[in-house]
Parts: sequence; structure tokens; C-alpha cells
Amino acid sequence: MDKSQVLQQARDLASDAKQEEALELLLRFFGQDKRYRHLERKTRHVLAQYKRAERDAMLGVTDASSTQLAYNRVTQNVLQLADYLEAGELQPGRLSGEQKSAPWGAILGVLLALIVLGGATWWFLQNGQEPPGATVNDQATACPEFPANETFRILLFPFRELNDNSLRPHLAIGDRLGKMKEQYGIRCGIRYYNIDPEDLNLYPSTSTDAAELGDDCRAQLVIWGSTEAAAGSAIIQTRYRFLDEEKLPL
Repeated sequence: MDKSQVLQQARDLASDAKQEEALELLLRFFGQDKRYRHLERKTRHVLAQYKRAERDAMLGVTDASSTQLAYNRVTQNVLQLADYLEAGELQPGRLSGEQKSAPWGAILGVLLALIVLGGATWWFLQNGQEPPGATVNDQATACPEFPANETFRILLFPFRELNDNSLRPHLAIGDRLGKMKEQYGIRCGIRYYNIDPEDLNLYPSTSTDAAELGDDCRAQLVIWGSTEAAAGSAIIQTRYRFLDEEKLPL
């Protein structure tokens, strides 16, 4: 199928509300030539937008008007991608709904630092205090509610206590990430998963467990771990995982 045929078919599919088919068609075409790698990356981003809107609609987490708006944006982006291809624009600007890049490298750096738990975090733990501004969501459901206008969602699980201790490092991590969010102006939601502390079966113990729970809550980054108190010290293991990297606003 040549370029003119791809353009016509993609536009026809988009007009018939078959956005996913149109995007898959464009992906196959872009994947045949390295010159289109930038357009291919943007197409994958739009496809992720579509699948997210579809999943949210199935789960009932968005109303009909929001769902239709999301589908309309995808359709608009399909047609814009076709226009870019027709005009030979191989390095186009942002599509509808795309955000400017956020300093995710800084987020990763903070996460790596938190894995070894620096002095500020240890101060919170030693003094048995919760970090300022860090509060556990008190909803009856396990999944917290993320603000609709946030482009990135971080879900922190309470750390599993391997013995009797009052360590709560997830609150310190949430506080540190919250301060970084304000410092860099990052539009991200930081929320806590609600777990009955008496039911050990609810804590994620593997990366797969954390990913499945995080996916159910529509999170894009999950953080979990364990705590163990010893004589005059503590052993704290921190783990994290990004979910579905195609959805990251990079």
C-alpha cells in the first residue's frame, strides 16, 4: 500500500470512528521507513491515548462527555498525523493533548536517592512523625482518586512491616516527591493506596502484584517496599515500577 492509499484509508477509518484501526495502519506504514520514526513515536502516543480512553470508559471512571472528548481528540490527532505525512513534515510539533516534557530524569534521580533513604527521610522515621503535608487517603475503596487534570499519576503503597515497627517511609517518599512537584511545576498526582494493615495479603510482594494493583488504579508509577526494625537501626527496602511507558508524557 503506497502513501496515498494509506492517507485515504486512515482518513476514512477516522471518519468512521475506527480510530484504533487508523492508528494501527499508520504505525505499520511508519515502521517501514526510519525517516518516519518521529511520526511513529507520536502515533504510538495517540494509540495509548485511545486505549486509555477506551479502558476508562469500560471501567466507568469517566462520564460520557469526557469520553467523547477524548475520542474526538484522538480523531483530530489521526487526521493531523495524516496531514503531516502528506506534507512530508517528519519533525512535527505537539499534537492535541500532548504536554511539554517534564523532568522525569529528576524524578528518577529522587527515586534512586530514596531507595537508600537519605537523612531527611530517616529523621521522619526516627522521630515517629509524618512528613508535613503527607496524608493517607481515607476513601473506603483501596484505589485513591487522582485529579483529572494531572498528566502523571504516582501511587504509593504502605510498606509491609516484617516485624513490629512504626516506620512509615512511604509518607516520607510522598512528601519528597510532593516538594519536587512544586519545585518543578510538574502536573502529577501523588496518592496513597488504602490497605488494611492487619491483612498482609493486600500488600504487594512482587513487581507483578504492584503493577496489577497500580494498573487497576490507573497509576503510571507504583512505589512499594518493606520495613524491618533492628536494634538501633532499620532495614527499609524500596522498589518502584513504571507502568505502560507508552503513556508517559515524555
